[in-house]
Amino acid sequence: MKAVANVVNVPVHYYVTVKYDGLENIIDTLGGVQVNVPFDMDYEDPWDDPPLVIKLNKGTQTLNGEKAIQYLRFRRNSDGTHNDGDIAR
Repeated sequence: MKAVANVVNVPVHYYVTVKYDGLENIIDTLGGVQVNVPFDMDYEDPWDDPPLVIKLNKGTQTLNGEKAIQYLRFRRNSDGTHNDGDIAR
């Protein structure tokens, strides 16, 4: 909580832990979330269970819950480009 407070310069008194499916449902209930995707995101992990596939096009768009979770989980493209993960976003 202190680390986040230091980054955003706002005191953080409480936090909530939410699983991916819970966050997906919240975003869908809100009608999506607008995000500026900074570059094409293309990643596949066939060994994840279920297999993880992330395909997001560059640009501002409203992401539904499933696509928003893909955005959150992105770390690098399958071809090795854009491997800066959270920092690049």
